[in-house]
Amino acid sequence: MEVKENRNFIFNTLALKYLDFVDQTREESTWSRYDSALKHVLPVFGEKEIGDITRGDIRDFLTLKMNEGHSKSGIRLMRDVISGIFTFGIADELVDSNPCEGIMKRLSLQAKSKRVEPEEVLNEQEIELFLDTCAQYFRKYYLFMLTTCRTGMRKDELLGL
Repeated sequence: MEVKENRNFIFNTLALKYLDFVDQTREESTWSRYDSALKHVLPVFGEKEIGDITRGDIRDFLTLKMNEGHSKSGIRLMRDVISGIFTFGIADELVDSNPCEGIMKRLSLQAKSKRVEPEEVLNEQEIELFLDTCAQYFRKYYLFMLTTCRTGMRKDELLGL
C-alpha cells in the first residue's frame, strides 16, 4: 500500500483521531461500540505504521477473532472500525487505498454454529413429565410452557403473543 511521503502514521494515532471524529459526528452508542471494538483491534495493529498493514494482516486478524468465538456481527464491527480508520486516512491523504474493501467476501466467515446437542433436548417422556409437573405445581405457567414445548417458540416470541 502506498503511503504519502513523510506521512507514516502509526495506526493508533489515526485510530484515536478517527474515534474523535466519530464522537463528534455519530450517536454516543455508535462511539461506544467502536471504542469497544478498538479494544480488540489496537493490541494487534496499534503500533504498526498504517502503510505496513496489509489485507492479509486484516484477514488473519478477523480469522483469529472468528476462531476465538466472536460473533459474526462482532467481527463485522471490528472490520467496519478498521475500514473506517483507513477511509479516514484516505480522506486525510495518508494512504491511497483501504485494505478492508471486499475482505468479507474473500473470507468464508462461517460463525461457529450454536447447534443444540441431542442430550440438551428433552425427549417426549421428559416433556410430558415437565408439563405434568407444571400443571400440578405451577399452574399459572402451564399454558406458557405447553405452548413453548409444542411450538418451539422462544421466550420473546411467546411474550409477543
